[in-house]
Amino acid sequence: MSFTSVMKEKYPPGLLALCAMQATSMVGFMLIFSMSTLYMTHVLGFSDKNAVTLFAAFGAIVYGLPLFGGFLGDKYLGYKFSVLVSTILCGIGLLLISIPKPFFFIIGLACFSISTCVQVPNTYCLVGNLYDKQDERRHGGFTLAYVAMNIGAFAATFGSGFLSTHAGYSTTFIIGAVIMFSTLIAFFLANKYFDDGFRSGDNTSTKIIHDKKSRIKGLLLYFLAIPVCALGFHHPDVCNNLILIVAVLAAIYIFVIGFQYDPAQRKKLYVFLALTTVSIGWGVLYMMAPTVLTLFAERNVDRHFLGLLIPPSSVLSLNPLFIIICGPMLSYLWLLLSHKKRNPSGAFKLSFGVILMGIGFILLVPAILSANNLGLTAFFWIIISYFFQTLGELFVNPVGYALAGTLSPPGRDGFLMGFFQLGSGAASVLMGYLASEANQLEGIKAPLQTNNMYMHAFWHYGLYSIILGVIALIFVPYFSKIIRSTGSNI
Repeated sequence: MSFTSVMKEKYPPGLLALCAMQATSMVGFMLIFSMSTLYMTHVLGFSDKNAVTLFAAFGAIVYGLPLFGGFLGDKYLGYKFSVLVSTILCGIGLLLISIPKPFFFIIGLACFSISTCVQVPNTYCLVGNLYDKQDERRHGGFTLAYVAMNIGAFAATFGSGFLSTHAGYSTTFIIGAVIMFSTLIAFFLANKYFDDGFRSGDNTSTKIIHDKKSRIKGLLLYFLAIPVCALGFHHPDVCNNLILIVAVLAAIYIFVIGFQYDPAQRKKLYVFLALTTVSIGWGVLYMMAPTVLTLFAERNVDRHFLGLLIPPSSVLSLNPLFIIICGPMLSYLWLLLSHKKRNPSGAFKLSFGVILMGIGFILLVPAILSANNLGLTAFFWIIISYFFQTLGELFVNPVGYALAGTLSPPGRDGFLMGFFQLGSGAASVLMGYLASEANQLEGIKAPLQTNNMYMHAFWHYGLYSIILGVIALIFVPYFSKIIRSTGSNI
């Protein structure tokens, strides 16, 4: 069997192009993700508290409103057109952010945030539409796309610290914009493989056709959302509270529409709702990495490693690096276990991932206790912590996206993809509140004075996550039975 035949058997045409798009588009996002807290505190004059609060609002929007982006893709724009427009506007947002003024930073951040909200769920919908809903290769495909995305994330986070140190923050953001625009190359080359319709094993699902009129409506909503988002960033506390309200209303909406379907489909919707709620425990700690953990790494960690002084924003590159290393192995493992009919259910994977994330934070307690005479924690502890955090992510995020496509009724894929990310948006808001435990000594940066504060905060964060994961594991047999009741192998 030829290499091409093997690739077609394992991965459908178009998947590798989508993986390339994921990699290039992720560069811009991770530049903001890794550098914005430092950019705000070092260049724009924000205090630690205000920088964390605004970042929480950014996280709430960019992870919360893909619900809005999924809705636009489903109803008005179509998945392909959504990805095209959002990619262009993401690049424009990065160019605005590169101007070192708070006004342009907020406008650019709003443009980038809304565009990411549209781009991410619709790209994943294009991935999902390459497969039948019961295709056992589906998990592997989503995991591969997730790994590709993190190749771009690693390049961005590892390079961001060195680029910003030697070329400046503005130049680094401009480079990110150029790379974002390059995403369009893969999009146009593989456009013929992308499908705006919905697939099922029996080929009975209908396609939704998006005409010019519906696209105009969608674009109006899109462009209206950008200034509204910018206004929210000017009042981040109000913005964060609104995201929590939207999350609650969306959950109620899913509960209510469940009654439109038969009992089997209704149970699947409710299982998805429950697992998304559990994933918030992972999301809260995940959003600590670019804020609390980045400030901790900058001030309380000896960042010398293999003869290099690792810039604070580059520490985040450990996360995508471990995804690149571990992701393909897990993708292969899921395929192997599927062939042997021993693949753990998505409910188990997601619940166990929350526990792994908690372990990653608990490990920071002995790390701080073993700090040197200057109060600096050894860098290898950070490596170990990020390893467990990353394993948790690989068990939660790609599985959650795969479950969204598996458990959704026809025509709701984009909405459920967006709702899963809305859980991360709510988690970002909760992170902003919980981060206050690690920001009690505003203005004090000496490690010997702040280590005790960080140690107690990390202990509490990790413990809460582990308890939530253990509780979820108790219900896994019930969840798994419902997920697999219609023949799904996920």
